[in-house]
Amino acid sequence: MDIKISVIVLTYKKFSELERNIASIKEQDFTDYEVILQDDCSENFNEQAISNLMMGIQRFTICRNSKNVGTVQNYYNACKIARGKIVVPLSQDDYFADSTILRSIYTYFKANDVNICTSYRVGAITRKRFPNKKDANLLISNDSEILWKRLAVSNFISGAVLYCKRSYILSHTLDSRFRLLEDYPMILNAVESGEKIGFINKATICYGEEGVSSGKVKTSVALVEDFKKNMEINILPYIYRFKSNFGKCYIENIYERYKRRIDRTPIKIRNLGIILASKIMLMFVNADTMQRIWFDIIQKFERRYE
Repeated sequence: MDIKISVIVLTYKKFSELERNIASIKEQDFTDYEVILQDDCSENFNEQAISNLMMGIQRFTICRNSKNVGTVQNYYNACKIARGKIVVPLSQDDYFADSTILRSIYTYFKANDVNICTSYRVGAITRKRFPNKKDANLLISNDSEILWKRLAVSNFISGAVLYCKRSYILSHTLDSRFRLLEDYPMILNAVESGEKIGFINKATICYGEEGVSSGKVKTSVALVEDFKKNMEINILPYIYRFKSNFGKCYIENIYERYKRRIDRTPIKIRNLGIILASKIMLMFVNADTMQRIWFDIIQKFERRYE
């Protein structure tokens, strides 16, 4: 049977939300899919318990790495054994927003000539929806130059809702220089190469809000190092795309922030204004909104060079 979608569930240690995750897959009204659960060598991995949760799913595969390899390689390992034409990730603490999601994703790819698409996502607890309307409209507009600049400021396209054709993933080997950051480098490279990022105008997942993105868990040093490396490889060499000095200064400030987290690099005087303004903003808005505000300010400076 032709498998149209591979749902990839990556797991590592935290299994408390997995039952809800798998239940949302079973509820889908689309049947041409398989499930691949790829575990990154969790000490508390229980294959039999997971197999019991999978009962009722016609096609599923459970794999466990013999050693911990990190998110990037774990995801790529799953993609290599997947048989579906479209890869749909579903993080272990996320779940599909309703029973029509897989059908909506398949229908979108069938109707649009894209290799990658994304969508809205909503918080499982707060019900806050991301990305914001301005960023969603930017994706719909397909302005790759502005989109690249927006992504350089911050990645608003979550890997949790990054859907790709499997052929595209396998022909664009994930960068082994990154251990935990699988989505950001891939998205930047796609936009840089002129790849259109499609947008499904609905929320496809409810995402867990107890992880790093919630601010309740401290970002690991390894992840900060990946962000710093991503700046060095995929953003700073192209900083000339920002015409204004303010745009360049803001991007350099982001890089300095990652460096400070790793090696305690002193704050540069020229960055004090941005740092203080950011702290004040965060008293009133969340980080995503703050980053969009900064991008709007940058764009005002950029327009002076048009």
